[in-house]
Amino acid sequence: GVLRDLRGVCVGMANRRAYTMFFDWLYPDYLPMLVKAAEVWCYDSQVTTPLLKFFAEIVHNKCQRVAFESSSPNGILLFREASRLLVTYGRRILAGAPLTYKDRYKGISICLLILSRCLSGGYVNFGVFQLYGDSALSDALDTVLQLSLSIPVAELMAYPKVMRAYFPFQEILFHNHTPYLCQLDTSVFMQIMACLQHGLKWINPPHDISVSSECASALYHLVDFRFRNSKKDAVALTALSKHLSENSMMFGSLLALLIESALDDCPNQWALSRPMLGLILTTPEAFEQIKAQMCESLSAEHRERMAEALNKLMDGVNRNLESRNRDRFTQNLSAFRHDVKAFMQA
Repeated sequence: GVLRDLRGVCVGMANRRAYTMFFDWLYPDYLPMLVKAAEVWCYDSQVTTPLLKFFAEIVHNKCQRVAFESSSPNGILLFREASRLLVTYGRRILAGAPLTYKDRYKGISICLLILSRCLSGGYVNFGVFQLYGDSALSDALDTVLQLSLSIPVAELMAYPKVMRAYFPFQEILFHNHTPYLCQLDTSVFMQIMACLQHGLKWINPPHDISVSSECASALYHLVDFRFRNSKKDAVALTALSKHLSENSMMFGSLLALLIESALDDCPNQWALSRPMLGLILTTPEAFEQIKAQMCESLSAEHRERMAEALNKLMDGVNRNLESRNRDRFTQNLSAFRHDVKAFMQA
């Protein structure tokens, strides 16, 4: 009851002054005690669920309320406590919690939400952790990623709350921590990519189309990272190349899936188009193979028109991923979809 009350108080704090007063009261006297509670009652969902939900609220930077002074370490201290909670709870859940929604999956979904809000909150400079040898960030990432990957895909897609926490978390990781993901073991990296590919198929109602949009965004950030080929990310790029060499069809199958989706009447067409240009530019041989396969599957009268429509996809498109170039490709993609539907229905 106390945790629910505290969460209710925190929900009502929509400005910096109120939040700062609440945090100063909470830390350092009470927040570490709550982390200890997660260790003692880790298998009691009646304790851990409200505890995790309270932490998910206190790390939420809604209305830009989490804004400490530039000389204050409170943002880092808040994240370190959140990291301790995630590691403490997560390792015990991985060690033997029952495979039920109440005892395992619900807690994991809230852990995903906590870390997502921390990573996107904008009140922590995460670069300082590696710079000063602090493992709080890497420990939290490792633990929460293990928690997310412990959920079978069928279970993940069966529980909407878990699914709606998992894919935004992956989108944030691919956006802000791509080198970390690329340096994972190949088996782990491919498991993540398989989940993204599964989520990309959720393009039409009654499916939640935000899932496919988040998957497309995550894929775009990965492709953009590879295409830009920054020297400072040489180690991560080498690891990514190793993953792709062992799974040479991965980008090609994703591109084929996106082109197939482009021909459907899906409401998030723009989101799905974002990673397509990067995939075409980084895997041109796969694009040529897909074009050949799409033409071969048609009758002779439609084959030539399909080849012409596919070739027009890159009209006026340069070899870069700048905003104007992406917009040009999106326009070509809309014209491609219109042309194909016109001659297929004729």
